[in-house]
Amino acid sequence: MPRRLCRMFLMASLSCVACQQPPDVSEELELYASLQNMAFAEICECPEDVLYASIQACADALYLRAEDRECLADSLEGFEEEGKRYLDCANPVVEEYGNCLSMNPGCEAGWYDDCTVAYQDAIEMCPELPDGARNKFITCDL
Repeated sequence: MPRRLCRMFLMASLSCVACQQPPDVSEELELYASLQNMAFAEICECPEDVLYASIQACADALYLRAEDRECLADSLEGFEEEGKRYLDCANPVVEEYGNCLSMNPGCEAGWYDDCTVAYQDAIEMCPELPDGARNKFITCDL
């Protein structure tokens, strides 16, 4: 009898594992897009640093819109666990990037580059997305 009970428990446990839903990453994605847009707002305060003629031209080119956010979500479909790990790491990095950029109200030469190098170094420390998600994610975020 105990063996049968153990077997039933094991079968129930395995079936629960197989039925687990992937994590919902919608909040992390929304935060990511918002933080990116905050960083882009700071970047666009000095549009010449990123080769745009005006703040508006910069904003039009860089800001993540609804369709970009949908693209990001689609890119993580089937890779939600990996996406969550990446976003949990990336979101504070993007936030720090925006904070760094915000400390340059006078568009001092080189400031953008220094913040961007620090951002790139930090984001490289985050877990990578699988190939199937990474390429699409990067394309959405351009």
